[in-house]
Amino acid sequence: MERTDLTNREHDFTLILGGVDQPDENTAEALYAAGCDDATLSFQRGVTTLDFTRTAPTMREAILSAIGDVHGTHLGIYVVRVDDCLFVTQAEIANRAALTPAAISNYVAGKRGKGDGSCWPFGAGVFTVSLS
Repeated sequence: MERTDLTNREHDFTLILGGVDQPDENTAEALYAAGCDDATLSFQRGVTTLDFTRTAPTMREAILSAIGDVHGTHLGIYVVRVDDCLFVTQAEIANRAALTPAAISNYVAGKRGKGDGSCWPFGAGVFTVSLS
């Protein structure tokens, strides 16, 4: 029977990158070869990011190893900052939107509006809602 290492766990975080204007295939291949095979490279609104799901004993170790891998490309790419990808709770959404937690719960459950995402009271263009 194979023994599983219980000290490692998956950690999700995003590295915001500098030193690359717009990533191309060479950038992606260099990052992959440097050890970023557990990340997704993306470029949106002029910002290059790497979204990681990295296995390590601690979040700190996961982030530090990912930063080392990025620097290992020797392409002049560097880490501007780390985003830990924490999502907000329904209570925090209610607080930020000045609505009650019950109202947000009803919106999330589709108990208000037509159930097609049009029920959000925040106005068009504020959120993109996908029901697929």
